[in-house]
This record gives sequence, structure tokens and C-alpha cells, in this order.
Amino acid sequence: MNETQQQFASMLDDFEDGMLVTRDHGGLMYGRPMRILKKEDDGTVWFLTDRDAGKVDDLQEDSRVCVTMQASDRFLAITGLADLIDDRQQLREIWHPAMRLWFPDGVESEHLVAIRVQPVSAEYWNNAGLVRKLKFARDVVKAVMSNGRVESNDDDQHGRVEFS
Repeated sequence: MNETQQQFASMLDDFEDGMLVTRDHGGLMYGRPMRILKKEDDGTVWFLTDRDAGKVDDLQEDSRVCVTMQASDRFLAITGLADLIDDRQQLREIWHPAMRLWFPDGVESEHLVAIRVQPVSAEYWNNAGLVRKLKFARDVVKAVMSNGRVESNDDDQHGRVEFS
């Protein structure tokens, strides 16, 4: 795993929620807040949902999705392909007791289905910490002084990861 992939994986571990963006039948995009219930080393993320939810209809039509995550000064975006998984063993592996609020019958609920998002690419922006904030401030001052634009090539602050 290279440094950019390590930075991505490290940041992904810090997020518990994301906005799952799907396309409806007319091509419009819709974002929905979702709890990330499982993260894999390859960047795959898992959610649980109701099989009657609109996002399930969207995914059956178009599996291309984006998952965005934000903390105060950290951002992550995963572009990938989503699958609907109805395997009870997989559902048991990602089940969280808090999901009982939506699925009182637990993992055995007939309405329960998992969404697995396998990344195609991802980007992160990380301005957490004093050193990164100072680097960003330096880049802003340089841009203002030169009447240019902010340029930052620091892989620790921003990176793009491609998945095979």
C-alpha cells in the first residue's frame, strides 16, 4: 500500500457516517445520510437499508454511486459501484444493534438488505492539525501575494486513489 492509499485508509477509519449519493430513473442525484457499518481494507463500505427504500430502486437501475464524508477539517469522497446483498450471513456480519430502531425483527427482517459500495476511485482532503493548517495558510498567502491561486501538492493534505 503506497502513502496515498495509507492516508485514505487511515481517514476512512475515522468516519462513521456518509452521504450515499445515487441516481434516480431520470438521472437526478440524491444524497442520503447513512451509517457505515463495515469498512474493508480495499475501501469497500457497507450500509444496511430497507429493500423498499427509493435508493434500492435507484441502485437497481444504476449502480454508480458516490459516498461523501465530512468532519470539521477532513473530507473524503468515494466513487464506486454498489451491489445489493441479501445474504443473511453477510447481514449478520455487519449488523449493529442500533439498526433495531428501523428493523425490530433484527437481521431476520424480510425488509433488510445490505448495500456494498466497492470503490473505483477516492479522494481525500485533510487539513486537520496545526502543521497542515499552517501549510494551507502559507499557500493562501503565496496565492494572494502572487495574484495567483492556491496550489498545494502535499499528498498528506490531498490525494486521489484509484482502485482496480
